[in-house]
Amino acid sequence: MALDEKIEIIDLPQEGTFKVVQLLFDEKPIMLCGYSYHADILENYLRSKEIRPHKMTIRKMLEEKEIPVLTGERYKVVGMGLAEIKQQDKIFQLPFDESGDYGIQPNYDFREQLRKQFVGWKFSKFD
Repeated sequence: MALDEKIEIIDLPQEGTFKVVQLLFDEKPIMLCGYSYHADILENYLRSKEIRPHKMTIRKMLEEKEIPVLTGERYKVVGMGLAEIKQQDKIFQLPFDESGDYGIQPNYDFREQLRKQFVGWKFSKFD
């Protein structure tokens, strides 16, 4: 999947480490940012669009938890992970790591498109 379209970024913090959910919604690329579980970030966004996602059950620390499926009405999740940003210093550690709930990593095409959108920024400690 090559992204030629600008990614809509929702709730990008000014500074710190946060979680990201990368998805196609109505075939448009969107990156959701937040501090709660990936599943909660996804579900809150879908509910804001009046979508009640189908759920799947996962086992988490001796408990079962219902979380939204990765593909549903009008959406498809393509990546999840963590990111870190310092807007004042123009440093953006692009999405890395993976989701503990879903076991998926950030999407490479989203990372490359973000590099194009944040011109003049450093993307790691080594840039």
